[in-house]
Amino acid sequence: LSFLCFPGHPPAPFLPPSATAPRPNSISAPSEAAAPSPQKLHSSASTLLSPAFPGSQTHSDPELGPVPSPAALQPPLPSPAPSCIKRSPDSPASLLQGAHSSSFCWPLHEICQGTHDFSEELKIGEGGFGCVYRAVMRNTVYAVKRLKEEADVEWTTVQQSFGTEVEQLSRFRHPNIVDFAGYCAQSGFYCLVYGFLPNGSLEDRLHVQTQAWPPLSWPQRLGILLGTARAIQFLHQDSPSLVHGDVKSSNVLLDERLMPKLGDFGLARLSRFAGANPSRSSAVARTRTVCGTLAYLPEEYVKTGRLAVETDTFSFGVVVLETLAGQRAVRMHGAQTKYLVSLLRRGRER
Repeated sequence: LSFLCFPGHPPAPFLPPSATAPRPNSISAPSEAAAPSPQKLHSSASTLLSPAFPGSQTHSDPELGPVPSPAALQPPLPSPAPSCIKRSPDSPASLLQGAHSSSFCWPLHEICQGTHDFSEELKIGEGGFGCVYRAVMRNTVYAVKRLKEEADVEWTTVQQSFGTEVEQLSRFRHPNIVDFAGYCAQSGFYCLVYGFLPNGSLEDRLHVQTQAWPPLSWPQRLGILLGTARAIQFLHQDSPSLVHGDVKSSNVLLDERLMPKLGDFGLARLSRFAGANPSRSSAVARTRTVCGTLAYLPEEYVKTGRLAVETDTFSFGVVVLETLAGQRAVRMHGAQTKYLVSLLRRGRER
């Protein structure tokens, strides 16, 4: 694999597979005794959610006046989906009924004020299902993802993704999973609110280098990979397992200490239901992204659309390869699309 390593940088030694340590600093196989029950996860969710939210940054501005007391910083009270949304079996409103009470609905007017009416100047990212904006709400910095309607994506699929992400992120709390700070589903606007992460994504740090973002060191790369592995292990350890379905470097976000946090749970689903509707999964894979996500997916999923824990394992392997090689998972050469996994396979055949 020498052709994949950075020139002039010796490869860092891998940790042996047998190396284990107590959780959460271990990615060893979980035991039934160590796996938290859904009841414990539900009961601890509201406790872990502080007024300013974990991972978010406190904002201070002379024009805003003194920072209010913690009681004033409390987010909106937990509430069901707004009554203005027509409920149907497949609508986000019906899906949100399964969300835990720790998830809460932000008023639309606060979202609009915090993002300056979704100003282009505050846009910090754009994905297959929507745009992400930096927002200041209640003296705290957040990241707000607004779902968008595109011609090549079925809007019902986007809405389904919204409901899935609210439901799953309100249930699962982990140091290496994005901090979910609520949602807004009002007047045709569908927004997800997260704690703001100032260091962008792993993809940004690997391939977009500036003075503010120097190249990642080998220890930093290893730490990011280990943290991401812990997040995936946490999702897989319960029965039935939760399959993320979209593990890639752009969905590994980094906080101020470069701690990784896995995000974008729009395709996540329980493994026992993962193959219930393969045609829909295939449609999402086709319409959501083109080459970007496909570069991280195994051929079995592309052909059948059936999600499994092995899908996440394969995707994480591509992230490992991308992180150690410093090369993008997919590259375009004219009309040709070259995948990093294919380059590795050809190298092994030689």
